[in-house]
Amino acid sequence: MTRWLLLLLLLGAPASAEQLTHDGIVRDYSVVAPAGVTEKLPLVLVLHGAGGTGRYALNTYRWADRALTDGFIAVAPQALPPRLEEPAQFRTNPAYWNDLSGRGAPAHQRIDDVGFIAAVIEAVRGAYPVDPARIYVTGFSSGASMTHLLGMRLSDRLAAIAPVAGRNWIAESPASPLPVLLIYGDADPLHPFNGGHPRTPWGDGPLETPIDDVATAWAKLLACPGAPVADRLAPAVRSLRWDGCAAGTEVRYLVVEGLGHHWSQGKRDPLPESATGPNSAALNTTETIWQFFRSHPRVVP
Repeated sequence: MTRWLLLLLLLGAPASAEQLTHDGIVRDYSVVAPAGVTEKLPLVLVLHGAGGTGRYALNTYRWADRALTDGFIAVAPQALPPRLEEPAQFRTNPAYWNDLSGRGAPAHQRIDDVGFIAAVIEAVRGAYPVDPARIYVTGFSSGASMTHLLGMRLSDRLAAIAPVAGRNWIAESPASPLPVLLIYGDADPLHPFNGGHPRTPWGDGPLETPIDDVATAWAKLLACPGAPVADRLAPAVRSLRWDGCAAGTEVRYLVVEGLGHHWSQGKRDPLPESATGPNSAALNTTETIWQFFRSHPRVVP
Protein backbone atom coordinates (compact mmCIF):
# COMPACT_ATOMS: atom_id res chain seq x y z
CA MET A 1 0.00 0.00 0.00
CA THR A 2 1.40 3.40 -0.95
CA ARG A 3 1.96 6.04 1.75
CA TRP A 4 -0.60 8.45 0.25
CA LEU A 5 -3.30 5.76 0.14
CA LEU A 6 -2.63 4.83 3.78
CA LEU A 7 -3.03 8.51 4.69
CA LEU A 8 -6.35 8.62 2.80
CA LEU A 9 -7.65 5.60 4.65
CA LEU A 10 -6.85 7.30 7.95
CA LEU A 11 -8.13 10.79 7.10
CA GLY A 12 -10.94 10.07 4.64
CA ALA A 13 -11.74 11.90 1.40
CA PRO A 14 -14.75 14.22 1.78
CA ALA A 15 -16.45 15.45 -1.38
CA SER A 16 -15.71 19.05 -2.30
CA ALA A 17 -18.47 21.21 -3.79
CA GLU A 18 -17.43 22.82 -7.09
CA GLN A 19 -19.16 25.08 -9.62
CA LEU A 20 -18.76 26.27 -13.17
CA THR A 21 -20.86 28.39 -15.50
CA HIS A 22 -22.07 26.74 -18.70
CA ASP A 23 -24.48 28.37 -21.16
CA GLY A 24 -24.99 31.17 -18.66
CA ILE A 25 -26.13 28.78 -15.89
CA VAL A 26 -24.13 28.12 -12.73
CA ARG A 27 -23.80 24.35 -12.49
CA ASP A 28 -22.66 22.20 -9.55
CA TYR A 29 -20.52 19.11 -9.26
CA SER A 30 -18.91 17.22 -6.39
CA VAL A 31 -15.38 15.82 -6.31
CA VAL A 32 -13.71 13.15 -4.20
CA ALA A 33 -9.97 13.16 -4.85
CA PRO A 34 -6.80 12.14 -3.00
CA ALA A 35 -4.93 15.11 -1.55
CA GLY A 36 -1.29 15.81 -2.31
CA VAL A 37 -1.00 13.31 -5.16
CA THR A 38 1.02 14.17 -8.27
CA GLU A 39 0.74 10.90 -10.18
CA LYS A 40 -1.94 10.73 -12.89
CA LEU A 41 -5.15 9.12 -11.62
CA PRO A 42 -8.23 7.65 -13.29
CA LEU A 43 -11.35 9.85 -13.36
CA VAL A 44 -14.79 8.29 -12.90
CA LEU A 45 -17.84 10.48 -13.54
CA VAL A 46 -20.95 9.28 -11.69
CA LEU A 47 -24.36 10.50 -12.92
CA HIS A 48 -27.29 10.40 -10.51
CA GLY A 49 -30.82 9.29 -11.36
CA ALA A 50 -33.91 11.48 -11.76
CA GLY A 51 -34.75 13.32 -8.56
CA GLY A 52 -31.33 12.61 -7.09
CA THR A 53 -28.15 14.57 -6.45
CA GLY A 54 -24.49 14.10 -7.25
CA ARG A 55 -23.51 13.73 -3.60
CA TYR A 56 -26.24 11.13 -3.13
CA ALA A 57 -24.88 9.15 -6.07
CA LEU A 58 -21.29 9.25 -4.79
CA ASN A 59 -22.35 7.91 -1.41
CA THR A 60 -25.25 5.61 -2.23
CA TYR A 61 -23.53 3.91 -5.17
CA ARG A 62 -20.34 3.69 -3.01
CA TRP A 63 -18.09 5.52 -5.47
CA ALA A 64 -16.72 7.82 -2.76
CA ASP A 65 -15.67 4.74 -0.79
CA ARG A 66 -14.17 3.14 -3.86
CA ALA A 67 -12.21 6.23 -4.83
CA LEU A 68 -10.74 6.27 -1.35
CA THR A 69 -9.69 2.63 -1.30
CA ASP A 70 -8.46 2.34 -4.91
CA GLY A 71 -7.00 5.80 -5.42
CA PHE A 72 -8.89 7.52 -8.23
CA ILE A 73 -10.89 10.72 -8.68
CA ALA A 74 -14.69 10.42 -8.50
CA VAL A 75 -16.80 13.31 -9.80
CA ALA A 76 -20.58 13.63 -9.63
CA PRO A 77 -22.12 16.41 -11.78
CA GLN A 78 -25.55 17.75 -10.79
CA ALA A 79 -28.48 17.73 -13.22
CA LEU A 80 -31.03 20.54 -13.38
CA PRO A 81 -34.76 20.55 -12.60
CA PRO A 82 -37.27 21.72 -15.23
CA ARG A 83 -38.07 24.93 -13.32
CA LEU A 84 -34.70 26.55 -12.70
CA GLU A 85 -36.18 29.37 -10.67
CA GLU A 86 -37.44 26.92 -8.02
CA PRO A 87 -35.52 24.52 -5.74
CA ALA A 88 -35.24 20.96 -6.98
CA GLN A 89 -37.76 18.62 -5.31
CA PHE A 90 -38.11 14.91 -5.95
CA ARG A 91 -41.87 14.82 -6.62
CA THR A 92 -42.65 18.24 -8.07
CA ASN A 93 -39.41 19.57 -9.61
CA PRO A 94 -36.95 16.68 -9.99
CA ALA A 95 -33.43 17.16 -11.32
CA TYR A 96 -32.79 14.93 -14.34
CA TRP A 97 -30.58 14.80 -17.42
CA ASN A 98 -31.37 15.94 -20.95
CA ASP A 99 -30.63 12.59 -22.59
CA LEU A 100 -32.29 13.61 -25.90
CA SER A 101 -35.20 11.25 -25.23
CA GLY A 102 -37.65 14.11 -25.71
CA ARG A 103 -39.17 13.40 -22.30
CA GLY A 104 -39.84 16.11 -19.77
CA ALA A 105 -40.46 19.83 -20.00
CA PRO A 106 -39.71 21.52 -23.36
CA ALA A 107 -37.45 24.12 -21.67
CA HIS A 108 -35.43 21.34 -20.05
CA GLN A 109 -34.87 19.73 -23.45
CA ARG A 110 -32.79 22.78 -24.40
CA ILE A 111 -30.32 22.21 -21.55
CA ASP A 112 -26.89 21.26 -22.94
CA ASP A 113 -25.86 18.52 -20.52
CA VAL A 114 -23.34 17.04 -22.95
CA GLY A 115 -21.54 20.37 -23.08
CA PHE A 116 -21.79 20.75 -19.31
CA ILE A 117 -20.20 17.39 -18.61
CA ALA A 118 -17.48 18.06 -21.19
CA ALA A 119 -16.79 21.30 -19.30
CA VAL A 120 -16.67 19.40 -15.99
CA ILE A 121 -14.08 17.02 -17.43
CA GLU A 122 -11.89 19.92 -18.54
CA ALA A 123 -12.29 21.74 -15.22
CA VAL A 124 -11.32 18.65 -13.25
CA ARG A 125 -8.37 18.00 -15.55
CA GLY A 126 -7.20 21.55 -14.89
CA ALA A 127 -7.41 21.19 -11.11
CA TYR A 128 -6.46 17.56 -10.47
CA PRO A 129 -3.89 15.07 -11.83
CA VAL A 130 -6.17 13.22 -14.29
CA ASP A 131 -4.86 10.50 -16.59
CA PRO A 132 -6.40 11.37 -20.00
CA ALA A 133 -6.31 7.68 -20.97
CA ARG A 134 -8.54 6.69 -18.04
CA ILE A 135 -11.66 8.87 -18.04
CA TYR A 136 -14.86 6.88 -17.50
CA VAL A 137 -18.59 7.51 -17.08
CA THR A 138 -21.22 5.52 -15.25
CA GLY A 139 -24.73 6.45 -14.19
CA PHE A 140 -28.03 5.15 -12.89
CA SER A 141 -31.51 5.49 -14.48
CA SER A 142 -31.68 9.00 -15.99
CA GLY A 143 -27.92 9.14 -15.39
CA ALA A 144 -27.55 5.88 -17.29
CA SER A 145 -29.42 7.29 -20.28
CA MET A 146 -27.08 10.28 -20.15
CA THR A 147 -24.12 7.87 -19.96
CA HIS A 148 -25.27 6.23 -23.20
CA LEU A 149 -25.43 9.64 -24.87
CA LEU A 150 -21.98 10.64 -23.62
CA GLY A 151 -20.56 7.40 -24.96
CA MET A 152 -21.64 8.54 -28.42
CA ARG A 153 -21.02 12.30 -28.16
CA LEU A 154 -17.82 12.39 -26.04
CA SER A 155 -16.16 9.19 -27.22
CA ASP A 156 -13.00 11.11 -28.18
CA ARG A 157 -12.17 11.62 -24.49
CA LEU A 158 -13.74 8.61 -22.74
CA ALA A 159 -12.11 5.23 -22.18
CA ALA A 160 -15.30 3.25 -21.39
CA ILE A 161 -18.88 3.67 -20.15
CA ALA A 162 -21.16 1.65 -17.87
CA PRO A 163 -24.88 2.58 -17.81
CA VAL A 164 -27.01 0.96 -15.09
CA ALA A 165 -30.82 0.65 -15.45
CA GLY A 166 -31.26 3.28 -18.13
CA ARG A 167 -32.16 3.22 -21.82
CA ASN A 168 -30.30 4.45 -24.88
CA TRP A 169 -32.74 6.85 -26.59
CA ILE A 170 -30.74 7.62 -29.72
CA ALA A 171 -28.30 5.58 -31.81
CA GLU A 172 -25.15 7.27 -33.11
CA SER A 173 -21.92 5.46 -33.87
CA PRO A 174 -19.24 6.91 -31.59
CA ALA A 175 -16.42 8.61 -33.48
CA SER A 176 -13.95 6.72 -31.27
CA PRO A 177 -15.19 3.20 -30.45
CA LEU A 178 -15.15 2.43 -26.73
CA PRO A 179 -15.98 -0.54 -24.46
CA VAL A 180 -19.50 -0.65 -23.02
CA LEU A 181 -20.76 -2.45 -19.90
CA LEU A 182 -24.56 -2.60 -19.48
CA ILE A 183 -26.28 -3.68 -16.24
CA TYR A 184 -30.04 -4.23 -15.85
CA GLY A 185 -32.46 -5.99 -13.51
CA ASP A 186 -35.15 -8.18 -15.04
CA ALA A 187 -37.75 -7.05 -12.43
CA ASP A 188 -37.43 -3.30 -13.07
CA PRO A 189 -40.84 -1.56 -13.27
CA LEU A 190 -39.31 1.72 -14.48
CA HIS A 191 -37.77 0.03 -17.53
CA PRO A 192 -39.75 -3.19 -18.13
CA PHE A 193 -37.30 -5.88 -19.14
CA ASN A 194 -39.57 -7.38 -21.79
CA GLY A 195 -40.93 -4.03 -22.92
CA GLY A 196 -44.08 -2.15 -22.01
CA HIS A 197 -45.13 1.06 -20.29
CA PRO A 198 -42.85 1.97 -17.37
CA ARG A 199 -44.30 2.97 -13.98
CA THR A 200 -42.40 5.95 -12.58
CA PRO A 201 -42.96 8.19 -9.52
CA TRP A 202 -44.07 10.86 -12.02
CA GLY A 203 -46.58 8.71 -13.92
CA ASP A 204 -46.53 6.05 -16.62
CA GLY A 205 -44.05 6.54 -19.44
CA PRO A 206 -44.23 5.84 -23.17
CA LEU A 207 -44.09 2.32 -24.56
CA GLU A 208 -40.56 0.84 -24.43
CA THR A 209 -39.05 -2.05 -26.37
CA PRO A 210 -37.31 -4.95 -24.54
CA ILE A 211 -34.07 -4.14 -22.76
CA ASP A 212 -32.23 -6.68 -24.93
CA ASP A 213 -32.59 -4.11 -27.72
CA VAL A 214 -30.28 -1.74 -25.83
CA ALA A 215 -27.46 -4.28 -25.86
CA THR A 216 -27.93 -5.33 -29.48
CA ALA A 217 -28.01 -1.66 -30.53
CA TRP A 218 -24.59 -1.08 -28.97
CA ALA A 219 -23.25 -4.26 -30.56
CA LYS A 220 -24.39 -2.91 -33.92
CA LEU A 221 -22.99 0.59 -33.30
CA LEU A 222 -19.60 -0.90 -32.45
CA ALA A 223 -19.66 -3.33 -35.39
CA CYS A 224 -19.33 -6.38 -33.16
CA PRO A 225 -19.04 -9.55 -35.25
CA GLY A 226 -21.11 -12.67 -34.72
CA ALA A 227 -23.23 -13.76 -31.81
CA PRO A 228 -22.44 -12.93 -28.17
CA VAL A 229 -20.91 -15.43 -25.76
CA ALA A 230 -23.35 -16.39 -22.99
CA ASP A 231 -22.16 -17.06 -19.46
CA ARG A 232 -23.06 -16.74 -15.77
CA LEU A 233 -21.15 -14.16 -13.76
CA ALA A 234 -22.94 -15.38 -10.61
CA PRO A 235 -25.88 -17.72 -9.92
CA ALA A 236 -28.40 -14.89 -10.48
CA VAL A 237 -26.40 -12.86 -13.01
CA ARG A 238 -26.59 -13.67 -16.72
CA SER A 239 -23.87 -12.36 -19.01
CA LEU A 240 -23.65 -11.79 -22.76
CA ARG A 241 -20.37 -10.59 -24.25
CA TRP A 242 -19.58 -9.39 -27.74
CA ASP A 243 -15.84 -9.49 -28.42
CA GLY A 244 -13.74 -8.26 -31.33
CA CYS A 245 -15.79 -5.11 -31.84
CA ALA A 246 -14.50 -1.99 -33.59
CA ALA A 247 -10.96 -0.99 -32.51
CA GLY A 248 -10.75 -4.03 -30.26
CA THR A 249 -13.60 -2.93 -27.99
CA GLU A 250 -16.31 -5.10 -26.39
CA VAL A 251 -19.92 -4.93 -25.25
CA ARG A 252 -20.73 -6.71 -22.01
CA TYR A 253 -24.39 -7.07 -20.98
CA LEU A 254 -25.31 -8.24 -17.47
CA VAL A 255 -28.83 -9.09 -16.32
CA VAL A 256 -29.46 -9.46 -12.59
CA GLU A 257 -32.36 -11.84 -12.06
CA GLY A 258 -34.96 -10.61 -9.57
CA LEU A 259 -33.53 -7.08 -9.39
CA GLY A 260 -35.76 -4.04 -9.74
CA HIS A 261 -34.72 -0.42 -10.27
CA HIS A 262 -31.76 -0.41 -7.88
CA TRP A 263 -27.98 -0.13 -7.76
CA SER A 264 -27.30 -3.66 -6.50
CA GLN A 265 -25.21 -3.62 -3.29
CA GLY A 266 -25.50 0.13 -3.04
CA LYS A 267 -26.62 1.75 0.19
CA ARG A 268 -30.28 1.75 1.19
CA ASP A 269 -32.71 3.15 -1.38
CA PRO A 270 -35.20 5.57 0.24
CA LEU A 271 -37.97 4.69 -2.24
CA PRO A 272 -40.28 1.77 -1.39
CA GLU A 273 -40.03 -1.45 -3.37
CA SER A 274 -43.65 -0.94 -4.43
CA ALA A 275 -42.26 1.83 -6.67
CA THR A 276 -38.87 0.38 -7.62
CA GLY A 277 -39.33 -3.39 -7.57
CA PRO A 278 -37.31 -5.85 -5.49
CA ASN A 279 -33.73 -5.26 -4.45
CA SER A 280 -30.99 -7.87 -4.67
CA ALA A 281 -27.40 -8.31 -3.53
CA ALA A 282 -26.58 -10.68 -6.38
CA LEU A 283 -24.07 -8.30 -7.98
CA ASN A 284 -21.60 -5.84 -6.52
CA THR A 285 -22.34 -3.20 -9.14
CA THR A 286 -19.62 -0.71 -8.23
CA GLU A 287 -16.93 -3.38 -7.97
CA THR A 288 -17.99 -4.90 -11.29
CA ILE A 289 -17.90 -1.55 -13.07
CA TRP A 290 -14.60 -0.50 -11.54
CA GLN A 291 -12.91 -3.77 -12.60
CA PHE A 292 -14.29 -3.26 -16.11
CA PHE A 293 -13.02 0.30 -16.22
CA ARG A 294 -9.55 -0.47 -14.93
CA SER A 295 -9.12 -3.15 -17.59
CA HIS A 296 -9.93 -0.68 -20.39
CA PRO A 297 -7.58 2.31 -20.67
CA ARG A 298 -7.87 4.35 -23.85
CA VAL A 299 -5.04 4.64 -26.34
CA VAL A 300 -4.32 8.38 -26.41
CA PRO A 301 -2.65 9.68 -29.60
